[in-house]
Amino acid sequence: MTIPLWQQLVVGGVLGVATGGLSLLADADEVDALLLGIEDVAGGDATAVLPPLTGSELAAFANDEYSVAPLEPGTLFYRAEFASAPGPTEGLGLEPVDSVAEAQEVYNVNPYNLGQQKEVLRTYRLTKKVTGYYGKVAGGGGYQFLLPQGVDPNEVLQWVSTKTLS
Repeated sequence: MTIPLWQQLVVGGVLGVATGGLSLLADADEVDALLLGIEDVAGGDATAVLPPLTGSELAAFANDEYSVAPLEPGTLFYRAEFASAPGPTEGLGLEPVDSVAEAQEVYNVNPYNLGQQKEVLRTYRLTKKVTGYYGKVAGGGGYQFLLPQGVDPNEVLQWVSTKTLS
């Protein structure tokens, strides 16, 4: 998988993600706080903004662990989807993938639904500041951002591009 340096850099225990054209680098233990632009994701007002996740939403995060934090406009998200998908849903990836197999590895997505295979990777840009849930994907190697209930993805995300998955 090729990820442009200005977008994301993962080397050993270092993770960097670009939002709004600025690249942030952090030790693995500081990723949540720096990536999401807050000083302490484990306490303070940031965690009190949204209710705790339960059920399948909680199970979507590795070890049931996540952070609640705001993301700024300009943040890019990625989704492996069917070409006929009407638009994004609340679950958004932070890393682009090149193939269906890679989408399974990174995002633990079911590559098939009703006999159809995921066909494309769509890129979306956040158009408004949104506070949501961030963490490592359960059963996958990537990270995700989950929009909270009541936030319509079509009102806060702008389609950027679509590419065919191999």
